[in-house]
Amino acid sequence: MIDRLLHDVVVGPDFFGNPAEWLANRADPGMKWLLAHADDGVIWGRREDNGPFTLSGAVFDRRQYPSIAIGLRGLTLQQARVFGEEAELMVWKSGDGFAGRIIRETSDFPVSDSFDEDHLLWGKDRNDIMDVGARFTLLKEGQQGLMHAPPMRMPARGRMSLTVRHYLDYDDQQQAFIALSRLVRLNGEKK
Repeated sequence: MIDRLLHDVVVGPDFFGNPAEWLANRADPGMKWLLAHADDGVIWGRREDNGPFTLSGAVFDRRQYPSIAIGLRGLTLQQARVFGEEAELMVWKSGDGFAGRIIRETSDFPVSDSFDEDHLLWGKDRNDIMDVGARFTLLKEGQQGLMHAPPMRMPARGRMSLTVRHYLDYDDQQQAFIALSRLVRLNGEKK
């Protein structure tokens, strides 16, 4: 059943030169969020109207926020996820370069075989939050000062969260287990 959702993606050498452009060109319509982990930090992105990504590293001043103002580069990238309500494209560093896969929901996959779970993001104190013009919010957590900048405004009450969808499969004794998970949406601002 899971094989109807999961598809390999060939990640060629053109990915290494400009990962953000490569991801935007291969993302399905509706995949508007990007979350990447690199050797030098966490990179968030958002795209409007299926265009290019606006990245957190381009929004913040490198002199003032060096741990946020980092680029999405093939040299330092560990993994990147582009996601939306219906699909997630994931690329990760492997022994031979980069590998990729896409999880795409189809109308014939029963919704009852999946469930969503919200995960709170770091950064809960109003004093540690700053909105910037491009609708990114700088979040800082704890005394260590861990920072990241999700592409959304912080809600007036509560915290930002990331919705993860888990897909169930069944073993030969018909016992359910989580076979696959993907990111679905970033939650925060109220419309």
